[in-house]
Amino acid sequence: QSTWGEPFEKPVHTKEMRLITPEILWHGEKLPERIYSVDIQNGTNRIATGGADKDVHLWALQPEVEKQGGPIVRIVAKLKGHEKDVNAVRFSPDGSLLASGGSDDVVIIWKPTDRKQQSLFGEEDQWDFEENWIKFKILRCLSPVLSVAWSPDGQHIATGVEQDLVIVWNVIRAAPTQRMEGHSHFVMGVAWDPTDNMIASQATDRSVRVWSRGKAADKAKAFHVSNVLKALEAKKKKK
Repeated sequence: QSTWGEPFEKPVHTKEMRLITPEILWHGEKLPERIYSVDIQNGTNRIATGGADKDVHLWALQPEVEKQGGPIVRIVAKLKGHEKDVNAVRFSPDGSLLASGGSDDVVIIWKPTDRKQQSLFGEEDQWDFEENWIKFKILRCLSPVLSVAWSPDGQHIATGVEQDLVIVWNVIRAAPTQRMEGHSHFVMGVAWDPTDNMIASQATDRSVRVWSRGKAADKAKAFHVSNVLKALEAKKKKK
């Protein structure tokens, strides 16, 4: 230890220490762009990221290479299809599909393919990677998509949009099955209950709403964060 203004004593090393500088990764062609979402593929070492460069990046972790001092992460695919920022990326429960939601009002469902795709004239070669993914379905939400959640069976998707809505979609038919209204501002997050009984949504109206899995919207139950906080404060005052 050292007092203020005095130099620290030089530490004594009893064992050899080796430091590895991690690889710096970013979105963007020349300058790093903001990254808004990340997800891990179930049962694999794959990571998906989405950000302000409008692309979805797929990365592969290489823990076995770390011991050799080499890179521990490498990019295996870059998925181009969104026209604006990618705000949410989520793998399906079985990992076979990937959903990406963007500020261009769409959710793209991607699936891997063995067929190498050709880029259009003037476009960057997006297929010069280890893996090839193609658009499987496109869900047109008519409002910027801020959050995405898969149903446990992977047949449906819940989306939170800037239009203050939670929209549930049938993935195969690429059609909405339910619109849940109640929030008064952007729906920033959605989560699907693993037991398939309810959906939770959070919004910038300072509320979290828990929706039942019934078909009718009037079966939804809402819990506002501000009300819960007031109730807790009242209990503390009584004590």
